[in-house]
Amino acid sequence: MKFNSALRRTWTALMGIACLLLLASGGATAATRINFDHFTTGFPLTGAHKGVDCESCHNRGVFKGAPTKCSGCHKAGTLAGATAKPRSHILSSDSCELCHTTAAWSPAITVDHDEVKGGCASCHNGTTATGKPATHIATSSSCDTCHTTRNWTDTHFDHSR
Repeated sequence: MKFNSALRRTWTALMGIACLLLLASGGATAATRINFDHFTTGFPLTGAHKGVDCESCHNRGVFKGAPTKCSGCHKAGTLAGATAKPRSHILSSDSCELCHTTAAWSPAITVDHDEVKGGCASCHNGTTATGKPATHIATSSSCDTCHTTRNWTDTHFDHSR
């Protein structure tokens, strides 16, 4: 039993030294990266994340506690330096995955209108998204007075107003 315990301590020490040498040499080799199953971390690498260097998210060889939310890397001032949400982005929550996928950030695949902050016209202005057509009735009311995001064309309005 003592031999197994001593052997285990020696093996653990050797593995620790190997890891330190690996980190000191610039990180994991391509073979190590290919053999590592990132799915086991609870953050599977999908879409554009598959081709990103490990060091982009795991700065200074730190693996535990790496960001798991988009804004952890895709935000101005982060160590990862990933593309941040542009200033022209519609006002929204930081739940990027509700509109975007890792396959391609742009264009957004869907828009979860519950995550958008501000009124309809802040996006539906004819530039960011389709706006009010020229044939629309003249009104100063907000869009949601007559329309819903679930069924835009099925309008409900009070003719007396």
